[in-house]
Amino acid sequence: MVMRTDCQSHQKLRVWGQLILLAGYICAWGPSAQASFILQAKGLQAQARPGTLLHGRIILLNALFDEQQEVALKIVEFIPITAQEWQPMDPNQSMDSNSPQNTSKTQSCRKWIRLGQTEITVEPVDRVVVPVDIRIPKDLTGLYRAAIVVNVPPPSTHFGVVTGYNLVLPVLLEVKVPPKGIPLESEDCTLEIHPKPIKVAQDTYAPNPYQTYTGSKRTFLETTIPARLKVTAEAISPAGGIWRAAIDPNEIHSTGEIEIRVSGKDVHIDKLTGGSKNVTVALVTVQMIPDLSNWPYFWRE
Repeated sequence: MVMRTDCQSHQKLRVWGQLILLAGYICAWGPSAQASFILQAKGLQAQARPGTLLHGRIILLNALFDEQQEVALKIVEFIPITAQEWQPMDPNQSMDSNSPQNTSKTQSCRKWIRLGQTEITVEPVDRVVVPVDIRIPKDLTGLYRAAIVVNVPPPSTHFGVVTGYNLVLPVLLEVKVPPKGIPLESEDCTLEIHPKPIKVAQDTYAPNPYQTYTGSKRTFLETTIPARLKVTAEAISPAGGIWRAAIDPNEIHSTGEIEIRVSGKDVHIDKLTGGSKNVTVALVTVQMIPDLSNWPYFWRE
């Protein structure tokens, strides 16, 4: 996701130029692991007066040559646990004493946010722009935060152990009359991922090699803001099993290669109808959470 103060026409020209370059690359080389899916966000960080209606947008660019990409958007709480760690929280999740606690001077603005769409299909080599409206109440001031989670599931043509992404877009607002002091930088945010399944094979060194599978993949992530990475794994087929995943490194600052390792035990391939080919057995989900430790403005007393 990218956030800058460019004029709208320049932004459109830049986005389309990027899309054309990616499409040209894919056309020249055919379907490739280098094909990418790009998310851009604009106008989600702002300084404004009470009663203001802010207009942002999320741009979804599918540079995959022959695959649709399903995307789901959800507005969530975004809770600062420490100055270094912020945690997205589903508003429908029950809160208890073990849940993350807000340790900052910020308040939630989740209910102020409206999305133009929440379930989107992006056609191959195409883009969709999702409007984001933020209506600030007239009688409130202070520092406010929420997040929009962009879920990018694995393409439907991927099999085996597949990889999806939850990309967290922060919404950060300072509401004042009149706004003064150090203004928030309205920087664009861009995230680029390269969907690719993970190949797994039987672990011949395991005590039960016929029901134990391991594998890994290396892939590139690109971001304009530092982000922390978390990974989970779960069985999603009748073969079942206990799946675990690890990611290295667990943070990224710009463009870098990451390795995802996965293992599954007690996996019963014999329970799959029609054999083990072209079957999705496990889902690995990578969560990218922006590192906001460089936002001390949100931590002042």
